[in-house]
Amino acid sequence: MEIKTKKIVVGVCAMNRKTMRKPMISILESIKKNYGIYLDIIHFNDSTILFRQIEEWPVVDALITFYSTGYPIEKVMKYIEKYQPYLINDLEKQLKIMNRDCVLSVLNSVGINHPEYGIVRRNDNGDLLNNFEEYEDHIVIDGKIFLKPFVEKPISGEDHNINIYYHSSQGSGCRMLFRKRNNMSSLFSTSSNVRRDKSYIYEKFIVTSDIDVKCYAVGEEYCYAESRKAPAVDGMIDRDHNGKEKREEVVLTDDEMEMAAKIVKVFKHTVCGFDILRDTEKSYVCDVNGFSFVKNVPKYYETAGKIIGEKIFKHFISINTKDNNKECYESNENFILLDDWQSKPLDKNKLINQQMEENCHDSVKEEFSRNQRTYNDIMELAKIKVLKSQF
Repeated sequence: MEIKTKKIVVGVCAMNRKTMRKPMISILESIKKNYGIYLDIIHFNDSTILFRQIEEWPVVDALITFYSTGYPIEKVMKYIEKYQPYLINDLEKQLKIMNRDCVLSVLNSVGINHPEYGIVRRNDNGDLLNNFEEYEDHIVIDGKIFLKPFVEKPISGEDHNINIYYHSSQGSGCRMLFRKRNNMSSLFSTSSNVRRDKSYIYEKFIVTSDIDVKCYAVGEEYCYAESRKAPAVDGMIDRDHNGKEKREEVVLTDDEMEMAAKIVKVFKHTVCGFDILRDTEKSYVCDVNGFSFVKNVPKYYETAGKIIGEKIFKHFISINTKDNNKECYESNENFILLDDWQSKPLDKNKLINQQMEENCHDSVKEEFSRNQRTYNDIMELAKIKVLKSQF
């Protein structure tokens, strides 16, 4: 007697500008190739995430979700609390990752090397909340001395304006790091005084061979890594003949692989990026980024998809999937179902898009239109077959 079981329904709940780009598309293709007989993958698009109540979202067995700018993280957390899907990345832990103070505390709790640090705490008015003294070549935080050079980081992991302050024997001044702008990643300033507008973390400067190591863990046993020129060197981005930032694959040490496994486990992030600094003696984790993508590395996409698919499959192998899921995603048009690109006429979708836009409040129409245009452009280029949503 043949026993039929329903497929595990995996939802992808993140902003279109992340999920419809090559890295995520390639990972989903790998999941389908390796575990497609067990899994169906659906995608919650921006309109569903931003404008629909969570009760109108499809109910899924497992959820791939991660934060990016504009993502309503609190709303998604309510969906998770209500329907309890199996999570590839824990969204509550994402909130901790977005706070550098929390990250350092967690790293310390599990014995992961990180730069020595102190925190100068200020309230919203910039008033000092703990003991802090500043001198020409050092600062004192709650009695602990930090000699220059040292690194100054905002508490928020979303704030990438980081300063490095130099000792007078190095010429004083500071280098201001920021997100890449054209060919620049930092600028030098003659200012030698630390910022006083809000709370900051101060870390001992780790002397390296002028490179950063970017790590991309998937599960506890796999971590791809690349080196790049550190932005503190001169602020100029080295690019190859295709205009891409020059990076070279790096083989991690056993200690670094152990760090990767601990980070994945303690932050409950199957997919997790982090940065390490190497001096002559050991390695230090200096940042944890959460769900991060490698660019233009097919072997990473293939491996990541296999690991994510296997993790979901193993979790549900002895569990019956929800009885109503199949009916839900077969009849619900509020999301995208992989492998069914041409099952609905485009004209109908266009009409429903227009109706949906007319029903939106004026305050969100502009954002909706921008998201829809971006979405339509990307969908034309996507390699995976999908059912175009009614939104």
